[in-house]
Parts: sequence; structure tokens; C-alpha cells
Amino acid sequence: MAKELAASTHRLGLVRRGSFALIGIGLAVSGLPGGYLVHARAIDTPALRGLRSPERHGDVERELSRWDAIQVQELRSRADHGSAQAQFELGFLYFSGNGVEQDFTVAASWWRKSAEQGYPSAQLNLAVLYQNGVGVRLDIQQAVNWFLRAAQGGDETGQLHLGEAYQDGIGVTQDLERAVSWWREAAKQGNAAAQNYLGEAYRGGSGVAQDYAQALAWYQKAANQGHPTAQTNLGFMYRYGEGVTQNEVAAVTWWRLAADQGNITAQYNLAVSYHNGDGVMEDLIEARKWAEIAVANTSGESRAKYARLLSVLTRRMSPEAAAEAQKRAKQQIDDLNRRKAGDSDAWKL
Repeated sequence: MAKELAASTHRLGLVRRGSFALIGIGLAVSGLPGGYLVHARAIDTPALRGLRSPERHGDVERELSRWDAIQVQELRSRADHGSAQAQFELGFLYFSGNGVEQDFTVAASWWRKSAEQGYPSAQLNLAVLYQNGVGVRLDIQQAVNWFLRAAQGGDETGQLHLGEAYQDGIGVTQDLERAVSWWREAAKQGNAAAQNYLGEAYRGGSGVAQDYAQALAWYQKAANQGHPTAQTNLGFMYRYGEGVTQNEVAAVTWWRLAADQGNITAQYNLAVSYHNGDGVMEDLIEARKWAEIAVANTSGESRAKYARLLSVLTRRMSPEAAAEAQKRAKQQIDDLNRRKAGDSDAWKL
């Protein structure tokens, strides 16, 4: 359990993960809507985030931003003659409104034709549409069915999401052992999110026997790929000496990597570390910088928890030092926003 604030010594406790998810953490980044799969997000005009795009997965080499009527006609001809790839591409054009009038229903129709031929990207996108009720009637069971077909075909993304469905009992009977089984298949293909989930499972003994060594190994694989939640989790393993010799310096190192990517839990725990001098030299300015960032990016009970650190720091810092911390926080937030904007892609997860 997280340690409580000890006001008399100005020590603050770390925020540690619960049985499954760290506070403020989805996959990313992604912040997950409660009870839904990774792809269950709000609609982003003009696209649903989480959809698989042709250029992202190498299905099409030409740019999708410059489709003319002749190209669309040629693509439609191939789709009409049964090309699963062409059907997928044409569905994507209708979904994005690229070269044709945007029509989610028509997009779903073409993706269904492609999906029924076993095209994994179409199966995944059709699952996303059913999960969000876009272009089709919202149907979680259908979403899971299409994730299943993609997973059975060996697609790592389908395997990842099917594991999530089994974990949460969404569209299927909850089965933690099956969740772990599907994540293992995806993890073996190098899927960082699945590797992180396996780390969580082994760390908490969820669907498998608790095994800190296995948890550490899977977290490490995901963290080495830059997965911020795995980096945060790995920091906890080092902080508490779970499956590894306790090492607060290593914990801070991993939290800093995750915090730089916007992981709120890592940001708060980095602030705590600088405040307490755990794994780093005590630095109240850096502590306040990361606390300011964490508070700015969260709400509700977590925000109140994080704000307690700001209150303690306010009592310990001069106005000049507090102003410097706020300046650094703004610079950090601006830098993170620039990097996110530079990496933005309407079709990425």
C-alpha cells in the first residue's frame, strides 16, 4: 500500500498501482474508458482513434491524401472483383472522406467484405466500429467476435484486445487465464502493451501464479520498447524490491522516462522522489515542477492527492523558488505537447 503523508517529517508516499491499473494510467496512454477495450474511445472528427490505417501497416505505399476520381474508380473495380486489400482500402477512403464523400456506413460495408475474407486490418477496424456504434449498431459482442477472428489469425492487436475482453468480461465470460493466454501470444510477437499486461498478471497473481521474476522480465521487455506504463511499473518493482534488489535510483530512472512521455503516476512519484530525496538529491524545485504537471493533468481524487504535495512544497519553498518550478513545469508541458503534436496521426492508437 502507498505510504501516507507524514507531515512532521515532510515525507510523502508514492502512488502504487492497484490490482490492475496504475492511477491515471490507461494504455496510454492512452486513458482507457472504464470497462471498455483499448479501442473504445470517443469519436475524433473525422476519424475514430485506434483504427488501423493502410499507410501505418504497409498495406498501401501511395499517399492516401491525394486520391483522385480515377484512382478511386480503379480501387473500386479491384474491390468489386473481390480483392480483400482493395476492399479494406476503399473502406478506409469512405471512413476518412478521402476522394469520396465520407460515409461510415459504406466504410463498414467494405470492411465487412474484406474482413469476411480474413483480412486482419479490416477485422480490427470493423470491431472498432461495432465497439463505438459508428456506421453500425453498437454491438460489443460483434466487436469481440471480430477481435477473436483477427486473434485466431495470429494478429497481435486482435490478441491484445481479446485478452482485455476476457479480463473485463466484456462480450465474453470473464476468464483471467484466457486473458493471460491471449496476451502471451501477442507478447511473443513483441507487442509492448501485451508484455506490460503479462507483467501485471504475474505481479498480481491474476490468471497465473504470482511470480515477480516473470513480472520483472515482461515489464523490462515492454519498458525497453518505450511503453510508459511498463516503465512506471518497472519503477515500482525496483522501488519495492520485487523480484530484484531494491534500487531507488533505478526506480527514479524509469519513472523519469515514463514521466517524460506524460505518464501521470510517474510524474507524481518523480515529484515525491525529489521531495524526499529518494534515489535523487532532494530538489524542491524539481519536486514542485513534476507535482504541478501531475496536478494539471488529472482530476478527482487523484488530483486532491497530488495537490497535497503542492501544499507541503508551498510551505517549504520561497516564492522565487516556486515561480521557477512553475516556469519549468510550463516548459515541460509545452515540450510534451509539441512532441505529441509532432507524433500525431489520426489513425494511430
